[in-house]
Amino acid sequence: MPDDETNMTGPVQAEVGTESMRRGAEELLRINRQLEDLAATKTEFHDNVFNNIAVPQTVLGRYAYAAAVFAVAFALRWLFLPDEAGAFILFYPAVVIATFLCGTGAGLLVTALSLLA
Repeated sequence: MPDDETNMTGPVQAEVGTESMRRGAEELLRINRQLEDLAATKTEFHDNVFNNIAVPQTVLGRYAYAAAVFAVAFALRWLFLPDEAGAFILFYPAVVIATFLCGTGAGLLVTALSLLA
């Protein structure tokens, strides 16, 4: 003989379904609040960390900054790995840093300069 709870019909089933939907909606609201708090924390962290890095806002300034990043990588390569085949490994971080701080165009500039070095 089946349980009475498994054979619910009519108003009882609708009431249980409504309660379940209410609990689900409350859970979604709780998760949404947590996500909003997390996003606010992330924005606050991003503002505190990345505002301390002085990157020029003009196009020419960003490209000059990227060229300086390349020059530092080139100097480190020349000093520490002058004749080794794996010497290009120092240019990978330069490309990432230039792209992250100065934009895609500046990252492509560092990539091109690295290929020529």
